[in-house]
Amino acid sequence: MGTDIGDIVGPLATNHIRTSTQWAKAQVEEQKRLVGEYLSEELHVAPSQVEANAFYDEIDTIKLKVDRLGARIQALGSTINKQRENTQ
Repeated sequence: MGTDIGDIVGPLATNHIRTSTQWAKAQVEEQKRLVGEYLSEELHVAPSQVEANAFYDEIDTIKLKVDRLGARIQALGSTINKQRENTQ
């Protein structure tokens, strides 16, 4: 008889633990989302994901422009050095 009860209670307990664990994980994710939303939308202390992505895109654009400018300056410096060598 004890084995019969274990055969019934065991799967039920396992299912309950699995369901509770899934619920807890979902609640953690929901709380993370809500805190992020509260910080960005209500307190305005953190940018929204859209604002952050736009900011990162601007940084990438500026970095690209700076790299191109550096290459142009280096090429101009080479041209000036060659002209100096030819005039001496």
